[in-house]
Amino acid sequence: MKDVTRRKAIEYLKINRSAFKFERFIDLFDSSYIDFIAYVDGREYKFKVFYNISEIRDFFIDMQLPKNKVVSTIFEGERRIETVDGTIKLGNKFVWYGKKFVNVYDFSKIDGIVYFESDNEKWEKIARSKFMCIRLDYGSAFKTRLPNVDYKSISTFINFLVRGNFYWETRFIRDKVISDRFHKNRFEIFEHLSRFRLDEANFYIGINPRSEMDKKKKSVKFGNVIYVDFDSERAKYDFDYLLKAFINNGIEPSLAGISGRGAHFYWKLKEMIPADKWEKLQKRFVDWVHANFSDYEPDRLIDRTRISRILGTYNQKSNAESKVLHLSEKTYDAETIAKFKKGLSFKLI
Repeated sequence: MKDVTRRKAIEYLKINRSAFKFERFIDLFDSSYIDFIAYVDGREYKFKVFYNISEIRDFFIDMQLPKNKVVSTIFEGERRIETVDGTIKLGNKFVWYGKKFVNVYDFSKIDGIVYFESDNEKWEKIARSKFMCIRLDYGSAFKTRLPNVDYKSISTFINFLVRGNFYWETRFIRDKVISDRFHKNRFEIFEHLSRFRLDEANFYIGINPRSEMDKKKKSVKFGNVIYVDFDSERAKYDFDYLLKAFINNGIEPSLAGISGRGAHFYWKLKEMIPADKWEKLQKRFVDWVHANFSDYEPDRLIDRTRISRILGTYNQKSNAESKVLHLSEKTYDAETIAKFKKGLSFKLI
């Protein structure tokens, strides 16, 4: 199935969640084999979108055994397959005897299926006996306009940034409306973002965690990442040059991307450090960056409460896309970051 069709199905269900009696809807933004999570009558369902119901055969297959190697299948007591090579425990897996093979399917991966077409009555019947099934009208779903966002970048960025047992502040800004929310984990953030069209406002997140649901300085007790915001279009167009320059100087970013107008670079700390120590480290590092990249207008703010654009969402102010372009997931201790300070010689590419 084409990715655009799958995404249109998810957006259609998101927009019409009440019609499908979804009490909660969590778009996972292409971060998992599961497409979204929905709650019906208080129960959680993990959904996967298919175009044709017959596609579930390939998705759920766990093993395929040549029929001539199967001695017997026992469904009473401890469910198992006896083969010429030994015993295979089945648990709750489903067994299908074909002409040449015995297929074993694991239906435990998900709880719900969304599909458009069905060319196999047997498999549709099996699906409806195992899962919550939703059949969509292709024409209605395909009319859904996809937001101008990069779904994979959103999940990559959130999964990279969020960690630990803290609160994470998100901010929604549209026109003069500003709304702050606090979340305990990435799934709460995904659910919050699932309530909006992500190209109709600006969406931000605190780069450092909050120890309580408060956006004031006192609530930020730890530093999570070292961050540089190049606030110029030149940085956006010279992104590859900047990335190579950092790598060449032995400080490859953990994650980096374009913000719409400029470019954002992140260095993840191996362990979070006290916020006052983070402020000193952040200042030391951005002073080094400014001394070597001043033409790209690096932001020199060192506020521990700093919020940053959620990469992948649309930049309303600049009318441009944001996107993750680099992910190394390298982590750094504070001592390594501290070596990069104003006056340190800079290696040219």
